[in-house]
Amino acid sequence: MARSKRRRFTSGSNVRPGTMTFEPILEEGVFRFDCSVNVRDAVPPSISFLNTNDRDISIYSEKVPLYTPTFACRSEKQVVKLELPVGSSLYGTGEASGELERTGKRVITWNTDAWGYGPGTTSLYQSHPWVLAVLPNGEAIGILADTTRRCEIDLRKESTIQFVAPSAYPVITFGPFASPTAVLISLSKAIGTVFMPPKWSLGYHQCHSRYLSDERVLEVAKTFRKKSIPCDVIWMDNSYMDGFRCFTFDKERFRDPTSLVKDLHYSGFKAIWMLDPGIKQEEGYFVYDNGSKKDVWVQKEDGNPYVGEVWPVRCVFPDYTQSKVRAWWANLVKDFISKGADGIWNDMNEPSIFKDVTKTMPDSNVHSGDSELGGCQNHSFYHNVYGLLMARSTYEGMKLANEKKRPFVLSRAGFVGSQRYAATWTGDNLSTWEHLHMSISMVLQLGLSGQPLSGADIGGFAGNASPRLFGRWMGVGSLFPFCRGHSEACTTDHVPWSFGEECEEVCRLALKRRYRLIPLIYTLFYFAHTWGTPVATPTFFADPKDPSLRKLENSFLLGPILVFASTLRRQGLDKLEITLPKGIWLNFDFNDAHPDLPALYLKGGSIIPVGLPHEHVEEANPSDDLTLFVALDDHGKAEGVLFEDDGDGYEFTKGNYLLTHYVAELKSSVLTVSVQKTEGSWERPKRRLHIQLLLGGGAMLDTWGTDGEVLQLILPSEDEVSELVSTSEKNYKDRLENATPIPDVEVEVEVEEVSGPMETQILRIPIEQQSDIEDHVSQTPEEASTPTDGAINIADCSDAFKTTELFPSRDAVLNWAREVAKENGFVLTILRSETHTGSNKKNIRGKTYVILGCERSGKYRPYKNTLSKVTSSKKCECPFKLKGKALNKDEGWIVKVMCGYHNHDLGETLVVGHSYAGRLTAEEKSLVIDMTKKMVEPRNILLTLKDHNNDTTIRHIYNARQAYRSSQKGPRTEMQHLLKLLEHDQYVCWSRKVDDSDAIRDIFWAHPDAIKLLGSFHTVLFLDNTYKVNRYQLPLLEIVGVTSTELTFSVAFAYMESDEVDNFTWALQKLRELIVKDNEMPPVIITVRDIALMDAVQVVFPSSSNLLCRFHISKNVKAKCKLIVHPKEKYDLVMDAWDSVMNSPNEGEYMQRLTLLEKVCSDFPTFGDYVKNTWLIPHKEKFVMAWVDRVMHLGNTTIDRFETAHWRLENLLQDSGGDMCSCWDAVNNMIKLQHTQIKVSFEKSINIVEYNDPFYSKLRGFVSRNALSYIADHYDRVKTVGIDIDGSLCGCTIRTTHGLPCACELAKYSRTWHPIPLQAIHVHWRTLNFSDQEMNNEGLELALQREVDALHNQFQELDYAGKITLKAKLRELAFPDAILMCPSPENYFDAPKALGFRERQIN
Repeated sequence: MARSKRRRFTSGSNVRPGTMTFEPILEEGVFRFDCSVNVRDAVPPSISFLNTNDRDISIYSEKVPLYTPTFACRSEKQVVKLELPVGSSLYGTGEASGELERTGKRVITWNTDAWGYGPGTTSLYQSHPWVLAVLPNGEAIGILADTTRRCEIDLRKESTIQFVAPSAYPVITFGPFASPTAVLISLSKAIGTVFMPPKWSLGYHQCHSRYLSDERVLEVAKTFRKKSIPCDVIWMDNSYMDGFRCFTFDKERFRDPTSLVKDLHYSGFKAIWMLDPGIKQEEGYFVYDNGSKKDVWVQKEDGNPYVGEVWPVRCVFPDYTQSKVRAWWANLVKDFISKGADGIWNDMNEPSIFKDVTKTMPDSNVHSGDSELGGCQNHSFYHNVYGLLMARSTYEGMKLANEKKRPFVLSRAGFVGSQRYAATWTGDNLSTWEHLHMSISMVLQLGLSGQPLSGADIGGFAGNASPRLFGRWMGVGSLFPFCRGHSEACTTDHVPWSFGEECEEVCRLALKRRYRLIPLIYTLFYFAHTWGTPVATPTFFADPKDPSLRKLENSFLLGPILVFASTLRRQGLDKLEITLPKGIWLNFDFNDAHPDLPALYLKGGSIIPVGLPHEHVEEANPSDDLTLFVALDDHGKAEGVLFEDDGDGYEFTKGNYLLTHYVAELKSSVLTVSVQKTEGSWERPKRRLHIQLLLGGGAMLDTWGTDGEVLQLILPSEDEVSELVSTSEKNYKDRLENATPIPDVEVEVEVEEVSGPMETQILRIPIEQQSDIEDHVSQTPEEASTPTDGAINIADCSDAFKTTELFPSRDAVLNWAREVAKENGFVLTILRSETHTGSNKKNIRGKTYVILGCERSGKYRPYKNTLSKVTSSKKCECPFKLKGKALNKDEGWIVKVMCGYHNHDLGETLVVGHSYAGRLTAEEKSLVIDMTKKMVEPRNILLTLKDHNNDTTIRHIYNARQAYRSSQKGPRTEMQHLLKLLEHDQYVCWSRKVDDSDAIRDIFWAHPDAIKLLGSFHTVLFLDNTYKVNRYQLPLLEIVGVTSTELTFSVAFAYMESDEVDNFTWALQKLRELIVKDNEMPPVIITVRDIALMDAVQVVFPSSSNLLCRFHISKNVKAKCKLIVHPKEKYDLVMDAWDSVMNSPNEGEYMQRLTLLEKVCSDFPTFGDYVKNTWLIPHKEKFVMAWVDRVMHLGNTTIDRFETAHWRLENLLQDSGGDMCSCWDAVNNMIKLQHTQIKVSFEKSINIVEYNDPFYSKLRGFVSRNALSYIADHYDRVKTVGIDIDGSLCGCTIRTTHGLPCACELAKYSRTWHPIPLQAIHVHWRTLNFSDQEMNNEGLELALQREVDALHNQFQELDYAGKITLKAKLRELAFPDAILMCPSPENYFDAPKALGFRERQIN
């Protein structure tokens, strides 16, 4: 039975038509209009208003409305009309498809599951009975029909707004105000502002309808990190549920959701899970049983629970209009969050019902709503707010779970006011160019209707995106307020790496843009939350008075940034016509200009904060470098704001934040940037500040300083600025021209039949995407799927191939035919070829011929397990065929046309990216091979070839390189070829075989020059093992050394069968064999905590100190601490204590600091046990400074230098799927580059004079510049403290750790006026060559006999004059004092020994 009597509200039908009565409400300029005073008192409460009293209680105001609506009552419906001045532009209407400017449109506010909607669909997933009008003078006014019922918004008459809805309802006008922004701020005061999103939610989100297991989820997350593509969130659709039962997990595919979330958190990902309103009607299912017990379901008229069919089939639905039901749902959410969910996704909450023509529950259903919502009403009253109330319940449940975390809810359905609880997106869009274009307007319309946190499914939800479509969509979608890629089941997973290398790189660039702009986006949301300002707005917001801007749909503003995107398939950024608002707009980028990415412009007078391109938001640190982009206005001024806080929680509401107002001003060619004012109690982070002043044309001037201080930048002359701008514009143009565009690959798109309330139908049929999908939707199924066996003749090429020419050979036939085909816009392939040899029994007639066909002939073979969808697109059974036939007696070849028709359109030319277009000639292939040998990167080879063949793509380069390598390899196996390559380059190589076989188990190799370097630089070695650099996932051990100039070099490599102790021991024994002398064993070896590798080091190098990488230890401890220690204040305290322990200067300090760490970890015993048992007890001597500083590690306490070398290696390898030979090729190239750089660094140390102080006279040219830098730093300390510094003040650490004189030694030399002697420097720093010859104490070679003999031989061969000249030069070197033209200086410091002066005794 029904739970309460339904409330009824007057329809107002007995009121005469006319002008509505008004009263001022809320604030100055806001008016409520009703049909009459009596009707006003009888209308239902407001759900859209944050506080219904704000709508119902009038305020005092002397103002009267400038525009007053009229009303009429027709058929129990209230019709409200507001007429505005001619030339007004209309926007808003909430989630609406089609054009941005809404004049001529009609929208029905009735939340509808509108899969595959089109530009004319009138009802989508959300309802916003709201219109924003921009008047001809640039002022704006907004009007809200405050009704939850089905409402028609009729904008078909110019400058006229009409609402039609049942029952009586008030309308509220906001304005006119001076700008559209002012209207939206006023609206937000009424309906509430957007919830403050957690900072991580502003990163990129990745979703697919069928992530069918936890393994697949982790695989996606791992791939993002492996490919260095930023991402913060992985989403789980309803596939994770047990039979689509909400709040459950499939026990086979998602066995341990808590562990899954922990693994995601460890990698920097958040997890969001779907919850639908449809609860499976099944006894024994705890949610259904508990809900039935508490009487929470929506009822039919007869009082029984309504049952509708959704994903679990028979479902009941919570009645969120009741507070008790919302509390019940919130508690379910609270328990669900405890399993690790970071956010909740409310889907299907229109509510959507399957197998019902209305696609929702009957209007007659009964909701026993709270009195403040409207009381007991039928479904037609509450339908549009069902999704809002579900989102509210979910939001409140998340707050119950953790009051110190900000909830994140995404809701498909919504109403005015939903932004208080949830973000949203534009629903089930299509993978078409039309939907890409439309997504911009739809996101903007939601923002203009009070919902700033919205986005679109990047790439389209339904259908398979093409690479170019997905890349373009990512380019613009990455700058939407909410950024998520998503697609439905049975489609290509819309992730960046699904569409080829070119698209992947564009996506990477686009997302790095977003992450650099996170500080700006987060600041915009702070103001959206506190003030109600929009985040993304139409371009006309820059100048509302300019009517030419009001219909721009391919651009929008993100704060002061103007984003211009190409949404047309064949129009890249280089061909885009850009319309800029009045004023100064300066283009900029992040050195990532690309024809498939949007153009960015910064408004003059603006300063925007820019961060680092992290891989996830929480990777950022407040102490990271901060960049400010500055664009000056006409007066030479600019200003901007940066909001900072913890990124989560509500401490910012208590003042714990930092809001910085930056200002810039140009006076007398000097730009001054400073902090004008700050708000909040947060202490300013200690960080560097990078100022980048935009000059125009992409040109910038920059300077560095400290944030919070006044920074100044001196501008060059106007001519120099003009030159900078001109050069930058040219470079920008070159970057666009040289960038590799995403290929315009055809894909097959399928669109299935859907039906909506307005009987919109979209047929899901296989389509050949020769042009956009929109051109084909209107076809009938018969037209789209007609067999292509010759019945359809689209293009006739018969005449082009009719010829009487006699060709000398088969190759001549092929070359001629292919050229003709290319001229006609298609490619020929060989379908069949026969050569009569007499041995082929099938060739009975003894004919020699070749049959050529269009590349789109034939069809794909079906798989054994036929796929549910056809995904092929290239082959369409094209009937075109040619036959080349050899005449008898070697008379030549003739060509005949067997069928000259094609059943598909032909291009005027072959597009760039086609497998045939841009095919390399023999000369070009030879050039590719030569440049490959010289280690030129493929992209640079491509730039060179573009001058010869503009159709060449990177694919052609890779193919030519691979063909060259294959020809070099010949018939040898991969291992044989690797050994041959090692032998050819004279590598030292060892291998060992599997017992009783020829199979190689492990292989070790070292470059001969690397062995020389090892002989000279053996003090510190880095060891690490990786699996990422070959397709076999074989462990690759890399051994790296460091030179006196602090450059790393690869000592040796080893491919190993596995990463067991035995394999490591064998490889390290081979390393030891490279070391000739026992006294050259490495004193220090640095590794990560790989137990097998550490054990092998102990076996082979027992006397070496095995240090552990402090960076990796800190990283592991930090990750563990994040999982265990909460809140953030405790986390910071614990990590500070841990850092203090690691940096203990001696054992006494270590024990004191360890005690403090144990104290702060007393509330977190699990973490305390972890750091002690995993790190401190077994390994403290390997990473705590008290012990580490007892060995000569040369400043290497981490493997950062090794990681840099390894990054370079991976950058050269480019792909982890290469074979061992291509991997070796990259390694070989890297080693040669290393050696070249090291030689250059030696030359610089020998020849470049940096320290002219006589104090360094004995060191210049004999010691590396890096060592001199260390010494100079300590000498500065002596100058600061005074020359009386002694060992107690000094600590003498650098003498122990670096082998360099410490401060007290330097003080001693300074007191005695004595230069630093060369023997005070460790031999490591005195080695500036590849030679491993023995050195004396002065660091000079013992023998010069070879050089003397060479000079003597040269002397004997010279004539008399030559002998005189050479002898004079040698005398200058041998007897410098004998040839001086002036006496030796008195002061020793002016006569360095290195220049040959006699040393003066110092007392």
